[in-house]
Amino acid sequence: MAIHLYSWSELPRQTIFDGNLSRTALRTDGAIVTFNWFEPRMPRPAPHSHPFDQLVMVLEGSLYLEIAGEVVTMPPGSAARIPSGAAHTAWPAGDLRVLNIDVFGTVREDYLFLTQHQKEVFAGATAPAGTVSEGFSIWNATGSGDHQD
Repeated sequence: MAIHLYSWSELPRQTIFDGNLSRTALRTDGAIVTFNWFEPRMPRPAPHSHPFDQLVMVLEGSLYLEIAGEVVTMPPGSAARIPSGAAHTAWPAGDLRVLNIDVFGTVREDYLFLTQHQKEVFAGATAPAGTVSEGFSIWNATGSGDHQD
């Protein structure tokens, strides 16, 4: 077995929300982790929900996190859980670029394209039964200014 080492700052990224959010991801057999860079000018996106929970962690900058209408400010080093089915959104708090990591305990089919750099690891592999979720993301919406780097 070969060890695959990744530098998330060097992985290919998709840029969405008119250039205000760029992201990439890494996956395992049963989970996916996204790395999100929010530009300070990014406006609040509309809330969305999905049928699985999500762990949100902030590494750099500060992030407003809204869950079911309640807003908290997440400083660097903080984490929060978004329950399954809860309407939520996030946007930058302040003038600094935000780096946030989201952990999903399922392999999101709508995010697999973000892990194409791992195709040699998962060539021919399928996720275990019950670990793939299909089509649940406003973050995957295409539109003006959206592209993959």
